[in-house]
Amino acid sequence: MTAKVFSIIPASAKTVIFVTDRTKVVYIPTKDGYSVLLSPKHPEEMINWMEELW
Repeated sequence: MTAKVFSIIPASAKTVIFVTDRTKVVYIPTKDGYSVLLSPKHPEEMINWMEELW
């Protein structure tokens, strides 16, 4: 298991991380003051799907 510090996330930020493949990570900021990082199998498709919803 490896750890990675993401420079886009401030040190004081609350973040939920579900990363199994660090080459495919989607960063999702929330309105509740925390962020979510996850690694879906097809990140581009997920981003397109999210843009359609929002």
